[in-house]
Amino acid sequence: MALRLFLYYVELLQLWIKLNDINLYGESKIADLPTAEFYVAYNGTKPLKEDISEFYQKSVSLLIKATVNIIAIHSDKLKDTKTDNALAGYAFFYKVFDEGKQMGLSDDEAFSKATQDCLTHGYLKGFIDREEFVMFYKDIIDYDTQLKQEGKVEGIREGKREGKTLGANRLAELLREGLPLDEALKVIEFEVAVQTRA
Repeated sequence: MALRLFLYYVELLQLWIKLNDINLYGESKIADLPTAEFYVAYNGTKPLKEDISEFYQKSVSLLIKATVNIIAIHSDKLKDTKTDNALAGYAFFYKVFDEGKQMGLSDDEAFSKATQDCLTHGYLKGFIDREEFVMFYKDIIDYDTQLKQEGKVEGIREGKREGKTLGANRLAELLREGLPLDEALKVIEFEVAVQTRA
Protein backbone atom coordinates (compact mmCIF):
# COMPACT_ATOMS: atom_id res chain seq x y z
CA MET A 1 0.00 0.00 0.00
CA ALA A 2 2.84 2.38 0.81
CA LEU A 3 4.42 1.81 -2.58
CA ARG A 4 1.08 2.33 -4.34
CA LEU A 5 0.45 5.62 -2.54
CA PHE A 6 4.03 6.73 -3.19
CA LEU A 7 3.47 6.18 -6.93
CA TYR A 8 0.23 8.20 -6.75
CA TYR A 9 2.22 10.96 -5.00
CA VAL A 10 4.80 10.95 -7.80
CA GLU A 11 1.98 11.30 -10.36
CA LEU A 12 0.56 14.25 -8.42
CA LEU A 13 4.02 15.83 -8.25
CA GLN A 14 4.23 15.63 -12.04
CA LEU A 15 0.87 17.40 -12.29
CA TRP A 16 1.97 20.03 -9.74
CA ILE A 17 5.16 20.67 -11.75
CA LYS A 18 3.14 21.17 -14.95
CA LEU A 19 0.50 23.39 -13.32
CA ASN A 20 3.18 25.61 -11.81
CA ASP A 21 5.33 25.77 -14.98
CA ILE A 22 8.40 24.63 -13.09
CA ASN A 23 11.55 24.21 -15.15
CA LEU A 24 13.34 21.08 -13.97
CA TYR A 25 16.35 21.89 -16.12
CA GLY A 26 16.92 25.45 -14.94
CA GLU A 27 19.52 26.62 -12.47
CA SER A 28 17.13 28.13 -9.96
CA LYS A 29 16.16 26.07 -6.96
CA ILE A 30 12.69 24.57 -6.87
CA ALA A 31 10.47 25.78 -4.04
CA ASP A 32 9.49 23.31 -1.37
CA LEU A 33 7.61 20.41 -2.87
CA PRO A 34 4.11 19.77 -1.57
CA THR A 35 4.16 17.01 1.02
CA ALA A 36 1.59 14.36 1.72
CA GLU A 37 0.39 12.25 4.62
CA PHE A 38 -0.80 8.77 3.67
CA TYR A 39 -3.75 7.09 5.37
CA VAL A 40 -5.71 3.93 4.63
CA ALA A 41 -9.18 3.42 6.07
CA TYR A 42 -9.39 -0.36 6.58
CA ASN A 43 -12.74 -2.13 6.89
CA GLY A 44 -11.72 -5.60 5.70
CA THR A 45 -12.68 -8.85 7.38
CA LYS A 46 -9.15 -10.14 8.04
CA PRO A 47 -7.54 -9.06 11.34
CA LEU A 48 -5.33 -6.00 10.94
CA LYS A 49 -1.76 -7.10 11.74
CA GLU A 50 -0.06 -3.69 11.70
CA ASP A 51 -1.12 -0.08 11.86
CA ILE A 52 1.47 1.12 9.33
CA SER A 53 2.74 0.06 5.92
CA GLU A 54 6.15 1.19 4.69
CA PHE A 55 8.04 1.36 1.41
CA TYR A 56 11.77 1.93 1.78
CA GLN A 57 14.39 2.25 -0.98
CA LYS A 58 17.97 3.24 -0.24
CA SER A 59 21.13 3.48 -2.31
CA VAL A 60 24.25 5.63 -2.30
CA SER A 61 22.50 8.64 -3.86
CA LEU A 62 18.83 7.93 -3.25
CA LEU A 63 16.62 7.60 -0.20
CA ILE A 64 12.88 7.11 -0.55
CA LYS A 65 10.62 6.26 2.36
CA ALA A 66 6.83 6.28 2.39
CA THR A 67 4.86 5.46 5.53
CA VAL A 68 1.12 4.82 5.48
CA ASN A 69 -1.02 4.98 8.61
CA ILE A 70 -3.68 2.27 8.55
CA ILE A 71 -6.81 3.05 10.53
CA ALA A 72 -9.39 0.36 11.26
CA ILE A 73 -12.81 1.90 10.72
CA HIS A 74 -15.11 -0.99 11.59
CA SER A 75 -18.28 0.56 12.97
CA ASP A 76 -18.06 -1.38 16.25
CA LYS A 77 -14.52 -0.03 16.90
CA LEU A 78 -14.94 3.65 16.05
CA LYS A 79 -15.00 6.07 18.97
CA ASP A 80 -16.89 8.73 17.04
CA THR A 81 -20.02 7.24 15.48
CA LYS A 82 -21.91 10.51 15.10
CA THR A 83 -23.86 10.88 11.87
CA ASP A 84 -21.74 13.84 10.73
CA ASN A 85 -18.58 11.70 10.79
CA ALA A 86 -17.93 10.57 7.18
CA LEU A 87 -15.80 7.61 8.31
CA ALA A 88 -18.58 6.46 10.62
CA GLY A 89 -21.04 6.69 7.74
CA TYR A 90 -18.73 4.78 5.42
CA ALA A 91 -18.18 2.08 8.10
CA PHE A 92 -21.92 1.84 8.77
CA PHE A 93 -22.69 1.50 5.05
CA TYR A 94 -20.25 -1.40 4.62
CA LYS A 95 -21.35 -3.09 7.85
CA VAL A 96 -24.96 -3.18 6.63
CA PHE A 97 -23.85 -4.17 3.10
CA ASP A 98 -21.72 -7.07 4.40
CA GLU A 99 -24.49 -8.23 6.75
CA GLY A 100 -26.91 -8.22 3.83
CA LYS A 101 -24.53 -10.34 1.76
CA GLN A 102 -24.15 -12.81 4.65
CA MET A 103 -27.96 -13.08 4.84
CA GLY A 104 -28.00 -14.12 1.18
CA LEU A 105 -29.00 -10.83 -0.41
CA SER A 106 -27.73 -10.06 -3.91
CA ASP A 107 -25.25 -7.22 -4.36
CA ASP A 108 -28.03 -4.91 -5.55
CA GLU A 109 -30.30 -5.84 -2.64
CA ALA A 110 -27.50 -5.43 -0.09
CA PHE A 111 -26.57 -2.08 -1.66
CA SER A 112 -30.20 -0.87 -1.48
CA LYS A 113 -30.52 -2.01 2.13
CA ALA A 114 -27.26 -0.30 3.16
CA THR A 115 -28.28 2.90 1.36
CA GLN A 116 -31.75 2.93 2.97
CA ASP A 117 -30.35 2.21 6.45
CA CYS A 118 -27.84 5.07 6.06
CA LEU A 119 -30.67 7.43 5.11
CA THR A 120 -32.83 6.17 8.00
CA HIS A 121 -30.03 6.63 10.56
CA GLY A 122 -28.80 9.93 9.09
CA TYR A 123 -25.39 8.76 7.80
CA LEU A 124 -23.69 10.25 4.72
CA LYS A 125 -26.31 13.00 4.43
CA GLY A 126 -26.28 14.87 1.15
CA PHE A 127 -23.93 12.31 -0.35
CA ILE A 128 -25.45 8.85 -0.33
CA ASP A 129 -28.56 9.87 -2.26
CA ARG A 130 -26.55 11.54 -5.05
CA GLU A 131 -26.45 9.81 -8.42
CA GLU A 132 -22.64 9.86 -8.44
CA PHE A 133 -22.54 7.78 -5.24
CA VAL A 134 -24.94 5.21 -6.62
CA MET A 135 -23.09 4.93 -9.93
CA PHE A 136 -19.66 4.75 -8.28
CA TYR A 137 -20.53 1.99 -5.83
CA LYS A 138 -22.64 0.04 -8.33
CA ASP A 139 -19.67 0.08 -10.72
CA ILE A 140 -17.36 -1.22 -7.98
CA ILE A 141 -19.81 -3.94 -6.98
CA ASP A 142 -20.49 -4.99 -10.58
CA TYR A 143 -16.79 -5.04 -11.42
CA ASP A 144 -15.88 -7.01 -8.31
CA THR A 145 -18.68 -9.52 -8.92
CA GLN A 146 -17.63 -10.00 -12.52
CA LEU A 147 -14.00 -10.64 -11.56
CA LYS A 148 -15.00 -13.11 -8.86
CA GLN A 149 -17.20 -15.03 -11.28
CA GLU A 150 -14.29 -15.32 -13.68
CA GLY A 151 -11.96 -16.41 -10.87
CA LYS A 152 -9.40 -13.74 -11.69
CA VAL A 153 -9.35 -11.52 -8.62
CA GLU A 154 -6.20 -12.87 -7.00
CA GLY A 155 -4.35 -13.26 -10.28
CA ILE A 156 -5.05 -9.66 -11.24
CA ARG A 157 -4.04 -8.37 -7.81
CA GLU A 158 -0.82 -10.36 -7.91
CA GLY A 159 -0.07 -9.07 -11.40
CA LYS A 160 -0.67 -5.47 -10.34
CA ARG A 161 1.51 -5.89 -7.25
CA GLU A 162 4.28 -7.43 -9.32
CA GLY A 163 3.99 -4.77 -12.02
CA LYS A 164 4.04 -1.88 -9.55
CA THR A 165 7.06 -3.35 -7.73
CA LEU A 166 8.93 -3.76 -11.02
CA GLY A 167 7.95 -0.21 -12.03
CA ALA A 168 9.16 1.26 -8.74
CA ASN A 169 12.43 -0.66 -8.93
CA ARG A 170 12.96 0.48 -12.54
CA LEU A 171 12.20 4.09 -11.54
CA ALA A 172 14.75 3.90 -8.72
CA GLU A 173 17.32 2.44 -11.13
CA LEU A 174 16.83 5.22 -13.68
CA LEU A 175 17.01 7.91 -10.99
CA ARG A 176 20.25 6.38 -9.66
CA GLU A 177 21.64 6.63 -13.20
CA GLY A 178 21.00 10.39 -13.04
CA LEU A 179 17.95 10.59 -15.29
CA PRO A 180 15.53 13.43 -14.31
CA LEU A 181 12.23 12.25 -12.85
CA ASP A 182 10.04 13.25 -15.81
CA GLU A 183 12.37 11.55 -18.30
CA ALA A 184 12.59 8.42 -16.13
CA LEU A 185 8.79 8.22 -16.07
CA LYS A 186 8.67 8.59 -19.87
CA VAL A 187 11.18 5.74 -20.25
CA ILE A 188 9.05 3.50 -18.02
CA GLU A 189 5.89 4.48 -19.90
CA PHE A 190 7.60 3.61 -23.20
CA GLU A 191 8.90 0.27 -21.87
CA VAL A 192 5.43 -0.66 -20.59
CA ALA A 193 3.89 0.23 -23.98
CA VAL A 194 6.46 -1.94 -25.81
CA GLN A 195 5.86 -4.89 -23.44
CA THR A 196 2.08 -4.53 -23.82
CA ARG A 197 2.33 -4.71 -27.62
CA ALA A 198 4.69 -7.71 -27.51
